Amino acid sequence: MSSDRPANKRRFNWARLGPPIVSLAALFVLWRLGMRWLTIPVVALIIFYYLVLPRLVRSQVNRFNREALMLLGKGRFDEIPKLARRHLVVQLFGPKGAIDAKLALAYAHQGKYVRAITCYKSALPGVPSAERPALVAGLAKAYFVTGDLSLALTNGQSLLKAGTRLPETLAIVARAQLGLGRSSEQTQALLDEAESHAPAPDVALMIELSLIELQLHNAGQPGELRSDAKSSQPFIKAWIHLVRGLLRQHNDDENGAKRSFKKALQADPYQGFVTATARRHLNPDQQPQKSDTEQDPAVARKKRKRKSAALN
Repeated sequence: MSSDRPANKRRFNWARLGPPIVSLAALFVLWRLGMRWLTIPVVALIIFYYLVLPRLVRSQVNRFNREALMLLGKGRFDEIPKLARRHLVVQLFGPKGAIDAKLALAYAHQGKYVRAITCYKSALPGVPSAERPALVAGLAKAYFVTGDLSLALTNGQSLLKAGTRLPETLAIVARAQLGLGRSSEQTQALLDEAESHAPAPDVALMIELSLIELQLHNAGQPGELRSDAKSSQPFIKAWIHLVRGLLRQHNDDENGAKRSFKKALQADPYQGFVTATARRHLNPDQQPQKSDTEQDPAVARKKRKRKSAALN
């Protein structure tokens, strides 16, 4: 994750000189043409633009952030877009990303990950450095859920290299490595580290599922998946069915495995890595089509856009 350029090394933004120069030129021309009465509204407009508007924007941004955080904390995610539409001043004159950052979080909580990706990407260039880790972590998860394991891995690794090692991000990076055929001793180490942080129940389940898949991949003896394993997140529900199918297949229960793989397909609304893996195991003799994890990222993104209408 790129760090901010030190203040003493920032390049001067010459574009900022444009409006003052144009304003002074307009005043000079009006004065020379004898239209001195027009200089009064021009001066008033300049004062508003440079002195009043910045304060108004800062006030509105702070108000939007307070209200958005309150709604997020209460789980009222569907109200965030409505709130954004009401803050027209922030949309028109506010810092880039002020609104998109909160929209991304709201869409992610609602499971609308395709929309969340668009907002995360729009918000990241303009947010303060202190807010970047949470947004990059959210973007990595959104890519992971929708099946773009390559971009999930890239964003997750950038976060880890920057020193932000969240349990969920560690689990995502480990499973993305496994899904892309890049698993190594580091994959196990990442999952162990994630487990050591006493993660939340859903993240703990992601770690458990990844560990079982890793053990199966390494031809080891996998652990048993808990019978009460469950989650409210659709992609984890589908992932549970997938891993149950892999375990049944490992135990030579082909019929039970097929039933679980079909349940995984039905439960995965994003048609991501769960769908790709389940289809591969249901049709082992068929030449598989390239999944979102195997395609060129640009092609995969176009494919997901065509599915976004149904998901969102």
